[in-house]
Amino acid sequence: MTKPTNKVDVTLGDYRALAEFRYELRRYLALSDHAARSVGLHPGQYRLLLMLKGLPDGIEPTIGNLAERLGLRHHSTVELVDRLEKRGLIHRERNERHRSFVFVRISPKGESILRRIVASRKVDLKKAGPILVKALNTLTTRRS
Repeated sequence: MTKPTNKVDVTLGDYRALAEFRYELRRYLALSDHAARSVGLHPGQYRLLLMLKGLPDGIEPTIGNLAERLGLRHHSTVELVDRLEKRGLIHRERNERHRSFVFVRISPKGESILRRIVASRKVDLKKAGPILVKALNTLTTRRS
């Protein structure tokens, strides 16, 4: 549990903003799970494809890095990768310089499915985005 280090004023508006932020975030995530299922993916598989495609520069697409970014254990990530690989949505490849490293790569079929889901997510985010931003601004703007 987090203990506050400084005394911070918390207003009714803060509670409302945080509640609204969590509500909109939960709705968005639930719609994302539904979008994944609508194309035959488990939500965790969608999240792995998204993390894989969206890795920042400098972060290698290893099982360990994917597990870290997904908040999963290594073996759970391996299971997700195995299932996606069986469906032809990703593949593994050995790193040329460090043969002990195995990289995970998204396949064209995986990219196609991911693109469909992300396109629908962008539409929903246009609705939820302003509410999320307003709530964040309320929570992060200093008041005198």
